[in-house]
Amino acid sequence: MTGIRRAATAVRERRKGENRPIASQAALRRAGVPWSLRRGMIRPTIAGWLTMLTALMLWLAAFTFDARVLVAAAIAWTGVWLLSACAAGLQYMLWPAGTAASQGLVSMHGSSRNRWQRVLATVAGPRDVATSAAYIRLNPDRYAGTAPTGRGWYRRVTIVSSWHEPFGLFAVRSITRDASELVVVLEPGPVAVTRGDTASGACGGGRSAFGFAGLRAYEPGDPVRHIAWKRSASAGHLVVKRVPRSTVHAVLLVCDMASCTEDRQADAIAYEAMSRYVLLAAGLEHAGGKLVITDGHAVATGSSQALRLIASIRQQDDGGMTRDDPARGEDAAATVCHAAAAQHMPVSVVVITAQPTANKLIARLHVAGQTDVRVVGVSANQDYRLQRHDLDDSAEHKPEPHVRHITIGNQRHGNRRRHHHDSTRTSIQSSPLTAVTGLVVRAATVMIALELAVQWLTLLVHSERMWWPQVARVAVAVLAVVSCIPAPNRCTRRRLAATVRGIAFTVVTVIGGIIITGLRLRDTMGFLPWYPVIDQTAAGGRYETVRIPVVQAWRQFGDTVVSGVRQMLVQLPPLSLTPASDAAMIAAIAVFLLVMRMILCIPALPWIGLIPIIVGATAYATILHDVPWAGVLVMAGILALDCWAVHPRAASVATPALASILTVALVAGCTAPGLRLAQSVHLRFETGGTFSSATINPMIDLKRSLASGSSATALTYQSNRARYLRMATLDDFSAGTWSFGASLSDSANLYGRDTKSATPASKKVSQAAGQLMGLSGGDCEAAEPLATYLAYDGGTLDAHLSSDNWLGKHVANTAITVDRLSTRLLPAAGLPLEYSGMSGDWHIDASCSIYSRTETTKQGDTYTTSGIYLDPITSPLGFQSIETISRSVSDLRDASHLTVPDAATANAARAELVSSGAAQRSGNWLLIPIISTDGILTAAHSGSLPGALAYAWSAYGGYTDGTATPGTAFTYTISTSFANAIGYNPDKDTMALASSSDWSTQILVMPATVGAVDASDAQAVQQALATAGIAVSAVTSVVLDGSLVDGTDPFTRVDALDRAVLARYRALPSKLPGSVNAVVAQAKAAGVPSAGSSFTRQEQALQYLVRYFSSNGFTYSLDVPGSADGDDSDLAMVGAFLTRKSGYCAHYASAFAVLARALGVPTRMVLGYSTSGVVDENGSYHVSAKQLHAWDEAYMSGVGWVPFDVTPAANRQSADAPQGLAAATPQSNPSASSAPSASSSASSSSSTPRRGASGASDTPAGSPAWTERSGVSRACKWLAAMMTVTAIGVVACLPMGVRAGRRRRRWRALERAAEDGNGSDGADMRRAAWLGAWHELQDTAWDDGARWPDTATDRDIAAIVNRALACDIAVHVADQASTAVFGAADVPAPTPQDAAAVHAATAGHRHILPWSLFRRR
Repeated sequence: MTGIRRAATAVRERRKGENRPIASQAALRRAGVPWSLRRGMIRPTIAGWLTMLTALMLWLAAFTFDARVLVAAAIAWTGVWLLSACAAGLQYMLWPAGTAASQGLVSMHGSSRNRWQRVLATVAGPRDVATSAAYIRLNPDRYAGTAPTGRGWYRRVTIVSSWHEPFGLFAVRSITRDASELVVVLEPGPVAVTRGDTASGACGGGRSAFGFAGLRAYEPGDPVRHIAWKRSASAGHLVVKRVPRSTVHAVLLVCDMASCTEDRQADAIAYEAMSRYVLLAAGLEHAGGKLVITDGHAVATGSSQALRLIASIRQQDDGGMTRDDPARGEDAAATVCHAAAAQHMPVSVVVITAQPTANKLIARLHVAGQTDVRVVGVSANQDYRLQRHDLDDSAEHKPEPHVRHITIGNQRHGNRRRHHHDSTRTSIQSSPLTAVTGLVVRAATVMIALELAVQWLTLLVHSERMWWPQVARVAVAVLAVVSCIPAPNRCTRRRLAATVRGIAFTVVTVIGGIIITGLRLRDTMGFLPWYPVIDQTAAGGRYETVRIPVVQAWRQFGDTVVSGVRQMLVQLPPLSLTPASDAAMIAAIAVFLLVMRMILCIPALPWIGLIPIIVGATAYATILHDVPWAGVLVMAGILALDCWAVHPRAASVATPALASILTVALVAGCTAPGLRLAQSVHLRFETGGTFSSATINPMIDLKRSLASGSSATALTYQSNRARYLRMATLDDFSAGTWSFGASLSDSANLYGRDTKSATPASKKVSQAAGQLMGLSGGDCEAAEPLATYLAYDGGTLDAHLSSDNWLGKHVANTAITVDRLSTRLLPAAGLPLEYSGMSGDWHIDASCSIYSRTETTKQGDTYTTSGIYLDPITSPLGFQSIETISRSVSDLRDASHLTVPDAATANAARAELVSSGAAQRSGNWLLIPIISTDGILTAAHSGSLPGALAYAWSAYGGYTDGTATPGTAFTYTISTSFANAIGYNPDKDTMALASSSDWSTQILVMPATVGAVDASDAQAVQQALATAGIAVSAVTSVVLDGSLVDGTDPFTRVDALDRAVLARYRALPSKLPGSVNAVVAQAKAAGVPSAGSSFTRQEQALQYLVRYFSSNGFTYSLDVPGSADGDDSDLAMVGAFLTRKSGYCAHYASAFAVLARALGVPTRMVLGYSTSGVVDENGSYHVSAKQLHAWDEAYMSGVGWVPFDVTPAANRQSADAPQGLAAATPQSNPSASSAPSASSSASSSSSTPRRGASGASDTPAGSPAWTERSGVSRACKWLAAMMTVTAIGVVACLPMGVRAGRRRRRWRALERAAEDGNGSDGADMRRAAWLGAWHELQDTAWDDGARWPDTATDRDIAAIVNRALACDIAVHVADQASTAVFGAADVPAPTPQDAAAVHAATAGHRHILPWSLFRRR
């Protein structure tokens, strides 16, 4: 502020020609100039921030879903953002420093530059620049905003040039220091002529301020020939045409500010002074007179000083005097007298006052001897217009002040606007071709983006023989063209025109959508909704027309469209469409068209490109299908064009074209490593857990988990050996796609909605399975033949855990602890019949899947499962165990056949029971003590009745554990084996079960000899027991096992389940791939039966398939095989897989299941975890996420579901297992010798191309497994690479930064010396400033390529610098620097003008490698 105040004082003291200082940053800050008007900068615009946010969201989505299209999109958006930042930086460097917008554009694109500079400016230079400025009011000193709005004297301290780079993502602001001054005065108006005013020095054209124009009053001595007789006659006295004497007059305008009592009066005086000054100035200067103006304090003689004074006068303070200050009135009169005396010629004094009468100033002027005084009174009752004048003190010698008249606006008394933007926009005139190119590019990019979305949407929605793809393409084309049609230039109401166009587009779209939808549903409904007429054949073969009511027709039309929507909602991608759902898609396209039309009304063109990205990401997330790579590159290429097309005049089309090429190259080169980086970062967004997401097919979950290859521990379990962990089954193969069965999906709410209703076949399976419920001896709803045999042949699961019979070997008890697994399907070993430990709503489905409708597993959950476990068959040798089970089942069937003995044999058997102590005889009654365990009744002396069982059933079909209230109606059934042991005759014998009140005593009562008594008589039974001394409170009848439901035994119900399973689990589409038919034909040619109705035929077919997958060169690969026609359904992939013979577990399991069904064997797919060989010191098996696996279960008649796994084992590296865990298998485990250990399985996998019983994880064969360590190492490598590139960039830019810092230090030293260098201690400051300025000029010229010999003097160097930098300050600076080095100590301080000149000469010269840093000094 010191320099600014010095400049203001200099004007008031009439120090003409004083240099105007350029304020430093500190001075501007103290003056209140905002930071944005003091510093140049590059900042993101709102679009830039949104683009950066979009890029971050795309990266987050890419790391979450690992989709290639998301990675490519994230790279493209990031690349365009970075290219935009680079373009902004390049434009900032190319912008000539120290120039305004118009001068900068002329300098950048002018002919003074060489060809390459012009080309660079054309391609990358700004073309549309807005200019604004910061002003400081000098009287008083304060910041006045970006535009002077009120009357006053201002200095423009900075010129701000701002523009957007070609893509509109960054705003660039360049600051130019300035010191030009301007005044805002009231626009002059006409001056009233008063009669009697004396002559002035204005002779000649124009009307003077005293009412004369080349005329004056007659004075004695004037020649008669000069008398204007006509004017004299009209005036009433003699007047002459010209001044007869050569005396030159001066006019002194006095602004009496002491007479003002309010600001409006001050404005009126300023207005009158400005009007008279403008009217008198030209005439007086031409005649040799003078025009002087004063406010009683300061005196202004020149035009610029006069304008400053008129603009600055105020009612008080710096404006001059107050009305009631006599001393100030005397000072004002003295100032006027001194000013009049200083003119050395006659002076006419004109006092402009708001108090024309009784004015103290006028009285003092008369007292002082001023006789030629005229008074002009003003009134503050009018409005004025403001006018701006740019001042130039160098033009003071001209007769008129060097001003630029700019009308600012009206100013009313008391209503001055303080701030408004004084900005202008300067643009390079663009040709009409540029505007047309922008519209064409806009339409083309919209069309391409939406066409990609339509093409990629066909991956999710089947489009064969459907209307919606064609309708969508036509709609896209229409939208692209309509949205880019500009409004007519002659249209005065553009908003109204846009509204009319939008309404018209909406009406046409709605009508068109209804028409096309109605035509699509014509065959379905039989009529058109707008013409509801049906032609049908009546009786007798005549045609008749039936007209449907209009309301009913439109209601049916709407219901049909809604039904189509519901048909799509109950499916998972890819969706199969019917005509109704196709019509719903057409209606959705119409709605989408309207939404897109509204979006395109705002500058959101780049975000249209997100639509195909979202569609492509959805395709990958739901069906794991990568979109075509060519489309991804096209999507990346149009992004830069989209950004440019929003404001196409910001740059030529060459700029976005070049940016598009760079973006495509960046995407092509960085997508593959970016995808690997995304896969190494284990970031997941769980919506429902593994295999239980509400929107994603479980097969997609499997593929994604295998592709990620995470070694993170999902769970641990403890068991006597490594086991497969089963989670869920895929029972249905509808439309060529595997899916959960209706029972499990609806019960567990796996898809978040009811996807389908149960088929008749599935209902028969459920009915047959219901007949086996309770016979398993467990606490679940699972109905499996092996579970029935388990309960029928030995009692409970716990009993079998320690037994070594044919079925006890296959009972598994597993304790599982959840670590990082989130799912609503619990993993379990084999077919779980019992589970415990999980809190919440958990159930076991009929397919032996433990599920929850609302709960998900959490880290730390622990539970235990018990059930039947069969090792999956992986080779023909595995069928030996199944044959053993089949023979045992046959023996059990034979042993359980009811044999009715003769009476003598039966009586002898019952007598044997009495003699052995297993029964007691009381008269004709035989009493057998019974014990109840988990609802299963057995003889107290089981040694005499081995394996004999009975079951307690309630009247409602369920079983009880004996805790029910006595007296409850029960029906007890006995097994056929028990009946054979006691010689039971169903035609003659009856039995009853008597129980005490606390159920502690249970006695089976029957005749001691065949038919001796009737046990159905409860009173007789109670009397017999009383005789024996046994008190009971309830008697319940007991019947043979087969009479429970349909008179058959459990084996008959197993046969019924066999028939139901055969009917449901062999369903296949009518059309199978050729490779599937070829394998089936080969099997039939080899004699394999295709009926599959018996165990033997099923075994033959399954053995053939196991040998087929073992000996035909199948290999493991995570590359998804695709069909030739692009069909990606499961059935098509099975066909492609059998042709290529390469795939992963899902392909093997799906192919095996399809082929088995084609050969008549019921099959289903199983999802879960393969066996783990990693055991810790506690004997717990660790299961990682990469061990997710798919295998099969085939139903073999009489046996049940048998697991099969034909996926070949993948090579695993020893690094997959944590160190020290593989060798920690407890040696005390009795099954350790028979169970494959971790080390053996790991070593055998490298030499054996097949998966053994222990299994192997689904890791890609021939490639290193994805581990946490490898993922982290890849991330570290990428981080190191990015840090290296950053370091290289920093090192490359370091010289430029050092040079820029040196330049700024020299500028600051020069500015400080210009402001404060005249002090007593400023000698060193002045010397350092001059030397720094001289060195800066030399270094800048050297960086620009100027060179001089070592023998050159400072004067020679200064001349070279002047030519190189196109300036004239170098010689002066060199002289002052020489004086500072060799001269006296009183070296003068640099003036602000010197600082401004050095700043202008050295600013804007930026170089990546400034050679001045290496210059020898």
